[in-house]
Amino acid sequence: MLSEPRRYFIGLTISARQLLDWQDRLRCSLLDVAVKRWTHQGDGHITLHFLGQLSLAQAENLIAKLTIFFEKANIRALQLKAHAIARFPENHPKVIASLIQPCDELTDLHEALAVVLRQLSLPVEDRVYQPHVTLARLHQRDYEAFQEVLLDEKTMVCASVCLYESTRSTVGARYRICRQWDLMSE
Repeated sequence: MLSEPRRYFIGLTISARQLLDWQDRLRCSLLDVAVKRWTHQGDGHITLHFLGQLSLAQAENLIAKLTIFFEKANIRALQLKAHAIARFPENHPKVIASLIQPCDELTDLHEALAVVLRQLSLPVEDRVYQPHVTLARLHQRDYEAFQEVLLDEKTMVCASVCLYESTRSTVGARYRICRQWDLMSE
């Protein structure tokens, strides 16, 4: 029997509490818009690199290489801020997301991981990195009516990077942590 393809991505973990706080703000702003699907509370993350389909051997090799990378890199936990809840991407929205304010530390981590991926001949997206946390999906007709919600930009700490496996379920994609690397505390 053939197994379903395994799809992977590397991301920063977001606490369930933070995700629920943003979703509560989103609920308050939705007037006549019905949510098609909410992001499950255990699935909050900021994608650093989407990898797509990998073989088990490729995933295991990536885990080994990233373990060495994080042992040597001494990367501190990231202090990040979200500035708005908005349609994402802006031109052809597919989700409602909390938009993360770019910062040097996040950009540096994204670029350093891209180097590791290229060393393993794994895919690295060409488009400009736009950090965000998916909160919900709407019916396509409802994105145009959605009004951006500005946030107070409280700092949140992202203290670990994970390799996630994405699987399909009856309630949309679900994410399983394959390996987690803790970042150094402040």
